[in-house]
Amino acid sequence: MIKSRKVMLLRCLSAAAVGAAVAWWYATSRWEEEMELVLQYRVLCDAFSIPGIMMILFALLFSLNNLGALDTIAYLMSFLPRIIAPGAFGEPEKLIDFVENRRMKRTKGYGFLYIVGFIYLGIAIYYLVKFYSVF
Repeated sequence: MIKSRKVMLLRCLSAAAVGAAVAWWYATSRWEEEMELVLQYRVLCDAFSIPGIMMILFALLFSLNNLGALDTIAYLMSFLPRIIAPGAFGEPEKLIDFVENRRMKRTKGYGFLYIVGFIYLGIAIYYLVKFYSVF
C-alpha cells in the first residue's frame, strides 16, 4: 500500500475511533433498559450526529484557517501579550510579515475529517429515517 494511503487510512480510523467514543458516551448516558424503539432510534440519531457535525465543523474551521481567513485574529492574539508586557516578549512583527510566515507554514491534510464526519452524519440520517418510519 502506498504510504500516503496508509497515513490517510490511519487518520480516518483514529478520527472514527474518537467519534465512536463520543457516540458511545452519549448513547450510554441516555440509554435506559426499557426504552421504546422510537426513543432508541432518537438516541442513536443524536449519538451519531454529534461527532459527525463536530468533525465537519472542525474541518471547515481548518479549511478557513488554511485559506488565511483567521490570520488577522492570530496576529491579534500574538500581539496581545506584547501589549500587556512590552519588554517580556520582544518587538512585535508587522502584520504583513506575520501573514507571510503563516502562509509558508500552512498545514494541509484535514480532508479525513470531512470523510469521517459525513459517514457519521449518514449513519445519523439512517437512524432519523428509521425514527420517522416507526410512526
